[in-house]
Amino acid sequence: MIEAQLEAEVKEMLARAEAADQEPLPKGLSIPKELELREERLAAIRQAKAQIEARAAGRDAQEKADYEAKMKAREEKTARTGKKPG
Repeated sequence: MIEAQLEAEVKEMLARAEAADQEPLPKGLSIPKELELREERLAAIRQAKAQIEARAAGRDAQEKADYEAKMKAREEKTARTGKKPG
């Protein structure tokens, strides 16, 4: 997933930062800037993931409540009429 890829890139950038004192960086590469960009992306991905999971949990809870209400109504009808649905 993209999250794992970004985490790997952050680790790679940290490794490059440690080695930066010993060898020159590719032209135009700013490790602090690249790390910041990737960390911002990771934060945005994690936030979006949390929102999606919260929506899914809410949707699941609503579906469960709807199902339970439907089953209760079915049981009440069965008790009133003495007939099973279907």
